[in-house]
Amino acid sequence: MKQGFTLIELLVVVLIIGILASIAVPQYEKAVLRSRFSGAQQVAESIRKAQEIYFVANNQYTPDTENLDYDYQGSCTGADILQCDNHFYIDNLENAGLDQDSWNVKIYHCPGASSWEACRVNSNFIYSMWLDQSSHPGLRECQGITQEGRDFCLMLEE
Repeated sequence: MKQGFTLIELLVVVLIIGILASIAVPQYEKAVLRSRFSGAQQVAESIRKAQEIYFVANNQYTPDTENLDYDYQGSCTGADILQCDNHFYIDNLENAGLDQDSWNVKIYHCPGASSWEACRVNSNFIYSMWLDQSSHPGLRECQGITQEGRDFCLMLEE
């Protein structure tokens, strides 16, 4: 009667576990990123809605978040630029041009960036939410900078 396992049997089991892990880990990382992005997106949507309310009352948008009445849940900190989960920065009012037609709220993905300036330069992707009084009302746009960012933007389109 044979006791234990042969080296070949153990190698086959380790190989199978390795193959399964190589499939599961990237899918897990994508799911975590999508979950974190969903949280940042909810915060950005709260800011966008507050900007619209401010516009109705004042006929202009404000770069100062202290003028906005918005609520969000999550781990975002900061004032006019929010940092969320050490992965995202949210610019509450970015003007893509020089006129009010270009105003939008942007989410920058830059995990581990030490500052807002570093994030703007080294983002994986930028997600824009155009305000209602802009030239692209209601438009949502994802721009991948790195390959990881382009892959994420494609995943959002699915």
